[in-house]
Amino acid sequence: MSRYCWVDCQRVAGFPVAAACEAAGVSTSAFYDWATERAHGPTDAEWDDAHVVNAMIDVQAIDDSVGSPRMVNELARQHGIHANHERVEPLMADNGIYAKDGRRPKVKTTIPDVTAPPLPDLVQRDFTPGEPGERTCGDTQARAGAPLPAPDSGRGSPGDHRLDPPLQHSMAALDTG
Repeated sequence: MSRYCWVDCQRVAGFPVAAACEAAGVSTSAFYDWATERAHGPTDAEWDDAHVVNAMIDVQAIDDSVGSPRMVNELARQHGIHANHERVEPLMADNGIYAKDGRRPKVKTTIPDVTAPPLPDLVQRDFTPGEPGERTCGDTQARAGAPLPAPDSGRGSPGDHRLDPPLQHSMAALDTG
């Protein structure tokens, strides 16, 4: 709402124009100039904007997923109105015309049954933390419970990922079996 419209509403409500103009920060002469122009009816630009808004409402009635980029094309195609996005976007925003979200809803393919009992733990996972110094990730049955080697044991650098000799034997046994 413009300041002049606000002052006019206050005038209609019975407040003095001078006080309303002072509160709105406009001069009384500017308000009366605006009111005189307003009495002559809408300007040509306002009339053109009204035609564009009516055409946008028609386009929106056919397809409510039309946003401002497509609205520009649809106005030209359906109504012969050539307007750029800089004109269409404010008119859409001022008149509450917006695109419905055109994305399709996601399809849920797996819907869990909340009443079903939990599945049995067939591999008997145990995620309880062990003692300090024990391997908890990457252990095999052959190395279960073996302490970590000391940092200065000479088994290679920290980035060396070769298997320890006992572990190589147990892995070879798994390959042949």
